[in-house]
Amino acid sequence: GDWSAMSGFQQTMQMLNEGIVPTAMLVANDQMALGAMRAITESGLRVGADISVVGYDDTEDSSCYIPPLTTIKQDFRLLGQTSVDRLLQLSQGQAVKGNQLLPVSLVKRKTTLAPNTQTASPRALADSLMQLARQVSRLESGQ
Repeated sequence: GDWSAMSGFQQTMQMLNEGIVPTAMLVANDQMALGAMRAITESGLRVGADISVVGYDDTEDSSCYIPPLTTIKQDFRLLGQTSVDRLLQLSQGQAVKGNQLLPVSLVKRKTTLAPNTQTASPRALADSLMQLARQVSRLESGQ
């Protein structure tokens, strides 16, 4: 997707229309998660109850979504400072080690619940795994 809410909506609708109904989704950012939530709702499913949704960024408006979005919060100030520090090191000819992981935290709101294992049959779980395998295969082949 292109990081927009519409992109999240379109990608989720495509997945649901192909019969792929996950129990949970980790979405690349909060805006795309908003679109995914709309697609889930328009498909007659319930966000949180049927499909848990987790965004990424903890943008200011993510607590205002309906339902409020569970999201992964990153420290933008630390991200910016770390980026500037690394650029300065590079500009001064200093070696900079590979990727640097920065801390994040989970902000629990209302879009996530534990999966309902009471209603999940072994056959339903097997079907879900097969759907996931087909989707991965399509992604790998570029379709």
